[in-house]
Amino acid sequence: MLKAKRKEIITFLLLTMCTSLLQTTLALSAEKDNERSILINSAQVTDSKAGTTEENTIIEAADNKLVNSSANSESDFTYEVDSGTIIITGYTGSATDVIIPSQINGTRVGALGYGAFANCNNIKNVTIPDTVTSTGYNVFKNCTNLQSVNIPPHMTYIADYSFYGCSNLSSITIPNSITSISKSAFYGCSKLTSITIPDSVGSIGDSAFYGCSNLINVSLPNNIPTIADSVFYGCSNLTGITIPSSVRSIGNYAFYRCSALKNISLPDNVKNIGYEAFENCSSLISVNIPKGLTLINSQLFQNCTSLTSITVPDNITEIDSQAFYGCSNLQNITIPNSVKTIHNTAFGECTNLTSIILPNNLANISEQMFEQCSNLTSITIPDSVTTVGRFAFYGCSNLKSITIPSHVTSIDENAFKECSSLSSITIPASVTSIKSNAFNNCEKALFYVENEQIKNLLISALVDESKIIVTGKSDFGFDSNTGTITTYNGSDTQLIMPSTINGVPVTNIGKSSFKNLSNITSIIIQGNVISIGDSAFQGCSKLSSIVIPNSITSIGDSAFWGCNNLTSITIPDSVKSIGNYAFVDCNSTLFYVLSEKTKELLESAGVDESKIVIKEPPTVKVTSVLLNTNALNWTVGKTGTFTATVAPSNASNKSVTWKSSNTKVATVDANGKLTAVGAGSATITCTASDGSGKYATCVVTVTNPLTKVTSVTLNTTNLNWTVGKTGTFTVTVAPSNASNKGVTWKSSNTKVATVDANGKLTAVGAGSATITCTASDGSGKYATCVVTVTNPLTKVTSVTLNTTNLNWTVGKTGTFTATVAPSNASNKSVTWKSSNTKVATVDANGKLTAVGAGSATITCTASDGSGKYATCVVTVTKPATVKVTSVKLNTNKLNWTVGKTGTFTATVLPSNASNKGVTWKSSNTKVATVDANGKLTAVGAGSATITCTASDGSGKYATCVVTVTKPATVKVTSVKLNTNKLNWTVGKTGTFIATVLPSNASNKNVIWKSSNTKVATVSSNGKLTAVGAGSATITCTASDGSGKYATCVVTVKK
Repeated sequence: MLKAKRKEIITFLLLTMCTSLLQTTLALSAEKDNERSILINSAQVTDSKAGTTEENTIIEAADNKLVNSSANSESDFTYEVDSGTIIITGYTGSATDVIIPSQINGTRVGALGYGAFANCNNIKNVTIPDTVTSTGYNVFKNCTNLQSVNIPPHMTYIADYSFYGCSNLSSITIPNSITSISKSAFYGCSKLTSITIPDSVGSIGDSAFYGCSNLINVSLPNNIPTIADSVFYGCSNLTGITIPSSVRSIGNYAFYRCSALKNISLPDNVKNIGYEAFENCSSLISVNIPKGLTLINSQLFQNCTSLTSITVPDNITEIDSQAFYGCSNLQNITIPNSVKTIHNTAFGECTNLTSIILPNNLANISEQMFEQCSNLTSITIPDSVTTVGRFAFYGCSNLKSITIPSHVTSIDENAFKECSSLSSITIPASVTSIKSNAFNNCEKALFYVENEQIKNLLISALVDESKIIVTGKSDFGFDSNTGTITTYNGSDTQLIMPSTINGVPVTNIGKSSFKNLSNITSIIIQGNVISIGDSAFQGCSKLSSIVIPNSITSIGDSAFWGCNNLTSITIPDSVKSIGNYAFVDCNSTLFYVLSEKTKELLESAGVDESKIVIKEPPTVKVTSVLLNTNALNWTVGKTGTFTATVAPSNASNKSVTWKSSNTKVATVDANGKLTAVGAGSATITCTASDGSGKYATCVVTVTNPLTKVTSVTLNTTNLNWTVGKTGTFTVTVAPSNASNKGVTWKSSNTKVATVDANGKLTAVGAGSATITCTASDGSGKYATCVVTVTNPLTKVTSVTLNTTNLNWTVGKTGTFTATVAPSNASNKSVTWKSSNTKVATVDANGKLTAVGAGSATITCTASDGSGKYATCVVTVTKPATVKVTSVKLNTNKLNWTVGKTGTFTATVLPSNASNKGVTWKSSNTKVATVDANGKLTAVGAGSATITCTASDGSGKYATCVVTVTKPATVKVTSVKLNTNKLNWTVGKTGTFIATVLPSNASNKNVIWKSSNTKVATVSSNGKLTAVGAGSATITCTASDGSGKYATCVVTVKK
C-alpha cells in the first residue's frame, strides 16, 4: 500500500514540534513556579497514539523498506562475519554520538570485537543495540571523552579493560544479566561517582575500579566470594563500603590508598586478606579483624594514620612485616598469646604508641619491629624471646627501662639505637652476642650485667665501660621495693657488695642479712648504702676488715656483735646513730674517727674510750682517672657530658681539668660537656687537679651528620607491557648528597611482574602489579609504578578470500568473505584495494563493484602490520543486450482522494535486462500526475490512466487506472485545554496546549479569545499574558464551524 503522503505529514509534524519545543524551553526558563504552559500550534496537534508511533522518524522508501533516519552510516563501522553474526571490529567515523546499528546489510550485529572503539577520543555517547550479547577486550579503552554508554540486557559479562581510561564516564547502569566484571574493566574512570553492582554478578576482576578517584559509593553484590587484587586501588573519595557476608577473601591492594574510607566492617567469614589491602587508608578510624583470619598480612594497615586502636583476635597466629607501619595515631594494642611470629617493622613509626602487650610465645623481636615508636615508654619482653633484631627499638626516644629476659642469646646491631631516655637495662648471662652500636646514643643508660663476659660484649659493642655495672650472681636476697639486701647465699670470703641489683640501687643492709657467716674475711660496702641493719654482721667471726662509706648514716643494734677478728674500723662523720651493743665482743678492734662527735656516738654505744682514736685525715693523692669511654664516633652538632671516675674514692682533691687537642673538631668545657664542632679527630684529656699527674683521654672522631633521603622518583608511574618484555627503571633519589642513596625493589605480584635488585623489570603474566622502590636509609621514602601486563599480540599468519578469480559483467556487485588466521589474532581487521578502479572498485567492507571492461586485482591486506594478504583477479566484460519482456506495477487500479501521494513499484523482467529503466505518463494530469520516479499525486476528481513504459524500445508497458474523488469533510467533535483554571500574577506568560479530536478532523485549527483583555490576553498561537488584576475567561473555539470549544478561567493578582 502506498504511504508516501503519510511520510510527508509526519515529517512536517516533527519539524513544527521541534520548533515549538524550542520556543517552549526559552519561554519557560524564566518561570519560577510550578504552573507551566507549553507552546504547541493548534495546527500541529495530533492524536497521542499517532504522535508516539511517528516519533522515531520512520520514513518509507520506494522499495517499501523501513530505514531509521537517525542511525550512523554503516560505512563508519568495520566488521567481520562469524557464524552468520556481525562482529564490529572498528569505528572510522567522526561523530561524537554513535548509534551502533542492530544489523548491517540485513545481518544481525551480535558482538563488539577486541578494541573496536579503543582510543576513539571524539566519542561522547554510545548506544549499543540489544542485539549485542558480548564485547571483546579493550572495547572502549582510552575513550577519554566518553560520557555515557548503555550495557545491553543480554550481555553476561563486562570484558577486560572494557572502559579502561574512560576518564569522563560519570555513571553507568549494570543490568541484571551481568554475571562477571573482568579485570581493569573501569580502570581510571576518574569521574565515576557511584555504581550499583547487581546481585547477579558473581565475580569482579583485578583492578576493576582502580583509580576511580571520585567514586563515593559502591554497592557490592550479596553473593560475591572474593574482592580481587587492587579492585578499589586509589578510590580516594570512597567513604564507606559494606562487605557482604559471602566474601571469603580480600585481595592484595584491594583498598590501597582509599584515603577517605573511615569505617569498614569485615565479616568473620573472611579467611584471607592480601598484603597492602588497606595501606594508606589515612582516614580509617575503625576496622575489625575477622575471626576467620589467621594472618595479618604485610603492610595491611600501613600508614592508616587515623587508626587509634585495634583488637587482634586470638585466632591470629602471625603478623607480617610492616602490618601497622606508620599508624602514627595508634596508641595501644594487645596481641594475644596465639601469635607466634611478628615480622620486620610490624609497628615501625607508630609514633603515638605508648604501650603494647606482647604474646608469651613470641620467639623473636624482629628487625625494626618498634622503630621510631617515639612515645613508647615501657615494654615487657616475654621470656620466650631468644633474639632482639637489628633496629628493633631504634628511635624509641621515650623508652625508659627494659629488662632482657633470661633466654635471649643475641642482640643485633642498632637494636636500641637512639633510645635517649633509656636509664637502665639489665642483660642476662644467656646473651652470647651483642652487635656493634646495639646501644648507640643511649647516653643516659646504665647497664646491669651478671658477669665480666657480658661486660666485655658490651664494650665490644661500643658501650662506655663506666656505664656497665657487674652485679654478680644472684647470691643476694633483695627487696627491690626498699633497696634492701635481705640475705646472702654465696660462698665468697672477700665480699664486694653490689651497688645495684637488677637495676635497683642497694641502699640498705637488712636485719641479720649476714649473721653468723663465719667464712667472710673482708667486706667492701658501696657508696649508695645509708644504713646497716640490726645484727647485720653479728657472728662474722673471721671478718678482719670492712670499709664503711661516708654515705652511711646509721648502724643498727648488735650490728657487729662477735666480730672478734676485726682489728680496725673507720667510722665516718656521716654516721648519726649507732645502736646498742653494735660492737659487743669486738675486743681486738680499734675505732678511728675524725671528730669528737663521732667518738661520743661510739662511747654511748658501749665502746671503750681507750679504743677510739681521733686522727686528722691524711692527704690522699689521686691514683687514677678513668673516663666512661676512650673513643667516640660522633656527628657534627652532637653534645654530651663525660663521666670521670677519680680513684681512690677518698682522694683529698678529686677535681679535674678538661682540654681538647683540636677545638675545631671538638670542644669541652670545665664540666666535661663535649660538643662536636667539625669533621675530624680530637683527643680530650681529663687531668687530676691535685698535681698527681694522673689523667685519662678519649679520642673523638667527628663526621658530618647523615643526610636522609627526602624523595624517591621513578622515570614512570604507569606501564602497559606485554608478557616477556624487560627493561630497567631509572630511579632518582633526592637530595643528591643523601648519605645512603641505596634502594630496594619489590613487586606486589610476582606472577605478573618481577623486579631484581637493580630495578630490572620483567613482565611475567597477564594482570596488574605495583612495583615499589624504597630508600634503604630508613627514611620511609618510596615511589611506585603500576605495571599492567597483557598477553602479547598475536599476529596474523594468513589471509584467505572465498575466491581468487571472478568473471563479471559491468554493473554487478557483491561482497568478499575474508578469513583471517589464526582465529585468536589480536587484530583481525583488513584493508581492501583495487589495482584498477576503472575496471572494479572495492570499499572498506570488501564490497566489489564491476565498473568497466578489463581486468583488476583486488588485494585484501591484514591491518596488523604482519604483511599477510590475499588477492582475487577480477575480469569484467560488457553484458549482452537483453531486452525487456514485461513490465508490471504493484497495482492496476487505485481509488484515491484529492491530495493523496504515493510511489509505484515497477517490476521489470527479466532481472538481467540490459536496460531496466522506465518512463511514466498520466492520461489526465488534471486528475493525477506522476513524476520520473513513479511518484503519484491525486490532483482533482475524475479518472486517469498511468502508463509505465520500458525505456529500451521493447514497447513493453503496464497501466494503472486511478479514480480520484474529493475527501469527505470530518467535523471536530471536541476541544480540550491542558488546564481549565489558572492563578497567575501580573506579567507572567505561558502557552496553552489544545487537543482537537478526532485526529482526522478536516480542519483542526482553533481561534483564541479573552473575555477581558485588561486582565489577560491570548495570541493566535494560544500564548497567554497576565495583564492586570482580575478574572478573565479564555475560550478556544474550533474553526470548522462545529461550535466546539474549551475554556479556562484565569485569575490574575498583582
